Amino acid sequence: MPIDYRALHPGQWAVAQSRARFRYLVCGRGWGKDHYAIADLLTAVTQPRAGPGFFAVYVGPSREQVRAIAWERVKSAIPERYIAGEPNETRLEIRLRWGPLIKLVGSDRVGSLRGPDIHHLVITEFAFCRPELWAAVRPGLRTHRDRALLITTPDGPNHAFELWNQVQGDPDWACFQRPTWDNP
Repeated sequence: MPIDYRALHPGQWAVAQSRARFRYLVCGRGWGKDHYAIADLLTAVTQPRAGPGFFAVYVGPSREQVRAIAWERVKSAIPERYIAGEPNETRLEIRLRWGPLIKLVGSDRVGSLRGPDIHHLVITEFAFCRPELWAAVRPGLRTHRDRALLITTPDGPNHAFELWNQVQGDPDWACFQRPTWDNP
């Protein structure tokens, strides 16, 4: 499944090039968070290690927001010939022919993510997700090859702000701040 990296603007490309296990991006509205988050998710499921058993998850503040913002965009970005069976409209899941499973979920249903191995995690609007989200999903990222991307617009001192401060200087993390006008 070809990803058109030319569609990424330079700020998005800088985040995409990071080899950090965990990437944390705080940026303004209109920066292109959703576009980049979906590109990152789809890139993960096309990597050589993304075979049977590979689980990629996209999380947003609520299931309704995830469905409204990302579900159709994810489905339309994947050619039908790459999808095994029909996308599950109820569970917001897509299985790819070479094995990976893509699941979209709201942080209001974070319990569904407790337990399984997560190989690639994208959390969008992290500051607006349930505060316990990171603690619930972090144990699922079990190996050093499992990766996460957290993206948000700022929302004052809350769980997202606390995590931002905690991870500064941690070699597993790369942190990026980008203003809206960084998007050409």
